Amino acid sequence: MTKRKQLLAAMAVAAPFMFAAPAHAEFIISGWTIDPSAADAGLPGPFTGVDQITFNAIVEADTDAVAVGSTYDVRVLGTATSLIGGGGIIGGTGLNDTWELTFEGDFQTVITGIAGDVIQFSHLAGGVLDFYLDDLTDGGQANTADAGTYTDGIFFAQFIDDGTGEGSINTSALDGQDDFSADLNPENTLSGVLINAEGEDLDREGTGMVVDSNFDLDPDDNNTIDTTYGALDCGASLASHCAEEDGSARLTEAQVPEPAVLGLLGLGLLGLGAHSLRRRNRA
Repeated sequence: MTKRKQLLAAMAVAAPFMFAAPAHAEFIISGWTIDPSAADAGLPGPFTGVDQITFNAIVEADTDAVAVGSTYDVRVLGTATSLIGGGGIIGGTGLNDTWELTFEGDFQTVITGIAGDVIQFSHLAGGVLDFYLDDLTDGGQANTADAGTYTDGIFFAQFIDDGTGEGSINTSALDGQDDFSADLNPENTLSGVLINAEGEDLDREGTGMVVDSNFDLDPDDNNTIDTTYGALDCGASLASHCAEEDGSARLTEAQVPEPAVLGLLGLGLLGLGAHSLRRRNRA
């Protein structure tokens, strides 16, 4: 095989990786560990084999007008309800008995479409989701009457909305769904609390979270938007309202190209450079 043919063969093998695949793809991880004791020796842990965390939350949403292009300011206060592994709920954790995991979020979403009874919206990048761990042996649980009870624990992680999420509100059923993803902010995250299955700390760039949730603007089923919580400033319309939310959160990691793929890239680029140099020399 001539040098030119070898070069073309190398480039043909490398090309799909160069142009078709992203340099850093994210994938959902399983079997990770959460260790509350890394944040406070008085808390239990570690708890291994976690695939996802389920949660309940209350939500406040406000906008100037229910119209395409309008922005909702959204505040969320929530509590983890269970740790889920491959075999279902992980028992013996003491979650919401001796300790709790809570969170507070401030986001913005923009209305992207209104079709019949459905309002569609997208997340804007930059929203913040803060997580806390709290020892319940020396205090009360988070409650919907007091926002401070959701943030009086030990702060351990912060995630930033990446702006790719989407959701919808059904104005007839008075419910909806919201799916979004966020990136960990390593500068505002404690080490040792979140660990992947390989024992590596997840307090680093490339760690993320995907959230799938459903919400209900009419949890008391009276066909009216009139839900109120002392912890939030609730209105009574589509433009300003509160809701109950439940869902699950999974962790993700950025996937770095395998060494073999990097080798192919290097071979192709090196060969291309050498070929160009020889052509210039002959000229």
